[in-house]
Amino acid sequence: MPQIWGGSDDEIATVKQIIELSNGLPNGFQNSVIDLHVCLRGRLTQRDLIDGVSAELSKCVRQGVTIQLSIWPRFISRELILGDLTRGSLGESIRRPLWYITMAHVAVGRREANDTEFGNTWSLLSRKKAFARHEELKAATPLQKLTLK
Repeated sequence: MPQIWGGSDDEIATVKQIIELSNGLPNGFQNSVIDLHVCLRGRLTQRDLIDGVSAELSKCVRQGVTIQLSIWPRFISRELILGDLTRGSLGESIRRPLWYITMAHVAVGRREANDTEFGNTWSLLSRKKAFARHEELKAATPLQKLTLK
């Protein structure tokens, strides 16, 4: 979600909705890992971006939800890669991407029921593409990567 500047007026509303869904999962599914990738834009410093995003999300995150923030130097696509954690042969947690969603736009704020001009349009891609994109992001190097607290 690259259009995040750390204020409540940006696309962070979508991230909060995803966290809310994670908070509401039944027992046995309550440990969620959310990787949030954002782009450093304009005159905003990395510290200001980190502080703003941390302040916005700290109110939403409950115990058991981990948020990894990656800051990139250039614009990245609006996309969601969703999946679950599975166990590897040595007992380690391995992320298993299952769904890959791309969005042309993310509507922010209140929308009337008949207002579709600025609504969200999205595409669901194959599991194979979800895995490939997940591997691309793992191999690339962001400006900074940290766990939000």
